[in-house]
Amino acid sequence: MSFVTAVYPSDAQFRQIEGWVEVEYVVDRAGLTRDLRVRQAMPTGRFEQSALAAVAKYRYEPFTRD
Repeated sequence: MSFVTAVYPSDAQFRQIEGWVEVEYVVDRAGLTRDLRVRQAMPTGRFEQSALAAVAKYRYEPFTRD
């Protein structure tokens, strides 16, 4: 239903550092994300907190059956 773009860390932007983060999470019955966990990131220690903060604000439409 909605997502938030991660904030690019200003020091990484200033130094023109690029990277990626793979985040694993669960979507609960209300459509909220929980149990967020960084699986991998490159470079490590640079983008993880920003990625987690963004994913924490994701909202999904709850699954319904029948």
